[in-house]
Amino acid sequence: MNSYHSAANRNDPAAEPPATVQLLANEQTRQCPYCNEQISVNARKCWRCHEYFSLPLDDLDDRAYQFARREVLQDCVLDIKKWITRLGCGSLVAVAIVALLGLLRFQDVLEEMVADRVAQTAGPVLEDTQEKLDASDEVLDDVEDKIRLAQHRISQFDWLQSKLSETETAVLQIEDARQGLESRAEKLADQFGQMEHRFISAKRELRHDREQRLEDMLGSFANDVVTVEKLNSALEQAGTPVSHQLVEALAPLKRSQIDLISPRSLSTDHPAVLFSPTARLKWQFGRHAIGKVKYQVQFDTQPDFRSKHAQQAITRLTNHELPVDFPHGPVYWRVDALSDDGQVIATSSVGNFEFYSDSIDRIRQTGIVRVGVTYSSQGEFAYYDEQQRQLTGYDIELARWLAAHLLPDTPDVQPVFHNYDWRQLLKSVGRNEVDFLISTITITPEREEEFGLNFSQPYYKTSQAFVVLKKGGFRTGSSLLGRRLAVQSGTSSEMVAEAFTEPENLSRSTNVDESFDALMRGRVDAIVTDYDFAQGHVRTLGDAAAIIAVQETDFPEDYTGIRSEEYGIAVAKPEAYLLTRINNAIASASRSNVLESLKLQFVMNNPKVGPRATKVTKLAMPPLDKPGGLNPLRR
Repeated sequence: MNSYHSAANRNDPAAEPPATVQLLANEQTRQCPYCNEQISVNARKCWRCHEYFSLPLDDLDDRAYQFARREVLQDCVLDIKKWITRLGCGSLVAVAIVALLGLLRFQDVLEEMVADRVAQTAGPVLEDTQEKLDASDEVLDDVEDKIRLAQHRISQFDWLQSKLSETETAVLQIEDARQGLESRAEKLADQFGQMEHRFISAKRELRHDREQRLEDMLGSFANDVVTVEKLNSALEQAGTPVSHQLVEALAPLKRSQIDLISPRSLSTDHPAVLFSPTARLKWQFGRHAIGKVKYQVQFDTQPDFRSKHAQQAITRLTNHELPVDFPHGPVYWRVDALSDDGQVIATSSVGNFEFYSDSIDRIRQTGIVRVGVTYSSQGEFAYYDEQQRQLTGYDIELARWLAAHLLPDTPDVQPVFHNYDWRQLLKSVGRNEVDFLISTITITPEREEEFGLNFSQPYYKTSQAFVVLKKGGFRTGSSLLGRRLAVQSGTSSEMVAEAFTEPENLSRSTNVDESFDALMRGRVDAIVTDYDFAQGHVRTLGDAAAIIAVQETDFPEDYTGIRSEEYGIAVAKPEAYLLTRINNAIASASRSNVLESLKLQFVMNNPKVGPRATKVTKLAMPPLDKPGGLNPLRR
């Protein structure tokens, strides 16, 4: 055997390999993948290129044993050769002794040596292999867990797929039902259209029959009634001086047959107000068809039609639009019907109205801002002072301050207050009767939607309260649950009152004075109103009344309405520029401590404190029960 495999050379990587290595008999071989040398299939290192190989894990134990056994046998053969050499090649005794010793102990020695060699060489490899096997088992366990999870997910996906299929089926059924309903709706619409057509036809026939009968009745009646035309004809036939005077006196009555339709004013003192770039005039002349009569329209800024802005137009229509360059402000107009030769055959009365581009344009031209309020005989926000004969209070003085600071280029703007009951107050701004509203109006989206309002930023914050008589013994808001309550109709306090008592125990009034009268007469147990609003009224009653603030714990559990309130100024929705001006003025009043001063003066009852003096126009306000509730000095 080559000496390269001796014990000295096996651990010496610098030793030169022999030209060839002797292999065991019947030992399987393979080629080295690096140098193509024939080596044992169990070898872990090539004897020529010294490259190591990794063995398959399944055959590692057996191959390590074979490799160790081969090395031990090679060492034993070398030892036997040495002993034979020492004893002499011809010594049969030595050969016999060696053979005998080999027969006796060779097998045991061989097994022990092989075991030792396996433990030395294959032990670390086996431990490392075992660790790798353990790690592989853990990896396999993880893989199995992931496989089971994937199988679970696949089962869930199959379940979701089935549910999706069921949902698609249901959607298709719903779509079919919808199409069926649509077809039925179309059939019903067709039937309704046919019924509507029949109804219109029957209504038209009925109206035609009624008109025909009415014309027949009027025709017979006209033959028996003395008309202006008949009287005029009889006087002309008389030919006397008196009859001629009567004919001249009847001439205006004969011609006044044209009705002015739009714009229509309630009276000369209360003209209609339009906010538009221009205005269209409309009238009606009896039963004359459009185009059959020629009309002369006159319009001017003065009622005598003699100013430099006086204009007139000829048309065969029953409407006419003012020129774009016609000045904004008061407008007076009338219409004459002309015959073919230009004679006036009918005339109208003189109509008047005002038109501007918006509220700011009207305020700037007139120097007056119209303010809608609801006042009472007492209180702190808006009341009529009999001694001073003028309105005053927190809201009134704030409106005067805002009017003076609304337009920086027009500092002399004066407010004109118009008194309304509560429900009419919220409607007045939409009818262009006032420019804005200020009367402790709580900001709510419902009011903006119902009355077409836009609210300014809040200028005052308060909460709800009960006003009670001290002799009643009520101390908390919860003690008034289910009691007899009074509230002003249409206010935010009405919602709170409805939450505290039953409808049969709730008394609604048009103004707060009626509620206080009911309290003092014992018809109700308490009044629901704003806390700060109640202070002025309670102050006039002295020790007889008290205020109970509504706490959060007093409200019923199912109550979802307002709990605290913010007052705002209301304008009509189209008046965005006016609202911006009002918001700027409120912000200026807050920075100047005007709001705090007004609260100290009127709400806290400190007359020595007040905002900076503002020029005020004293107006005699009408009582609440006056028809319309409007200021007689209104433009």
